[in-house]
Amino acid sequence: MRTPLVMSFCAAHRCLRRSQEREYIMKKYRNYWTYSVGCFLVWGVILVVRAAIGSSSTTRDVLLVFAGWCIAWISTTIARYVYPPPKRWMQTSTPTH
Repeated sequence: MRTPLVMSFCAAHRCLRRSQEREYIMKKYRNYWTYSVGCFLVWGVILVVRAAIGSSSTTRDVLLVFAGWCIAWISTTIARYVYPPPKRWMQTSTPTH
């Protein structure tokens, strides 16, 4: 027969294992392109719903916000490719003064 302490340890171990499996699955899809596709899908839904139920002025306003978001997304994408992350710039062998 298991004691409450052993049972709670086993439950915690199962919970930890499940969370590690979920974390692996989340890290698998945690990248910039997955984020971008998700954002564009959400914007698509927002634009379709707004166009279906909104007036022309509110649809125009939402399109202007979407255009601004697209400009920011393009700027960020260019910056990600032009400028490397800081860890590539730093060399561990050079002493700092």
